[in-house]
Amino acid sequence: MDDASPYLDLDLKLNILNRMNESLIVLEKDKLGMYSYNRMVSSKYNVTEINELETNEIVEEEHNIHISNFTVYYPNNGVSIQSQFLLKLDSMVLNLNKNSRAYVQVNGHASSLASDQYNMKLSEKRMEIVVSYLLKKGLSIDRITKNAYGESQLVNFCEDDKDCEEEMHRLNRRTELKIIYRD
Repeated sequence: MDDASPYLDLDLKLNILNRMNESLIVLEKDKLGMYSYNRMVSSKYNVTEINELETNEIVEEEHNIHISNFTVYYPNNGVSIQSQFLLKLDSMVLNLNKNSRAYVQVNGHASSLASDQYNMKLSEKRMEIVVSYLLKKGLSIDRITKNAYGESQLVNFCEDDKDCEEEMHRLNRRTELKIIYRD
């Protein structure tokens, strides 16, 4: 979770599991509201089971969180939402409005074809155009978190000095939407 996540304000306990669905690490808020981690006793062959823990460490209430992802792609230097993405965005707004416990994270990104500063501004514009569209369609601003990352989170290895095909750069010119549903 990043600092903008609406779930940081909730009293959640997060379990990090291994492939066999055994808890290895438990993250929970301390008295100051900060997440700290409690590593479970484990080795290659042994993991302490939840029922062996002190009762004050057992999760009393469980919440399921579902995340749905959608990506809007742009041409080089583009900031307009292309028509093929509008229906999906409209559908997302309808679903978000039906579920009052759902939030959306809007994260703007850019390829590495220009300067870091230019790409940061471009990713901010991409993020803002999507947020503006969602607001225009009736989604409340308090259900949206937003971030711009410029070229800092490329989905491939097409950095400044790499020779990549256009399609590889296109994958980095994006706005990612993460819809978070909480049961």
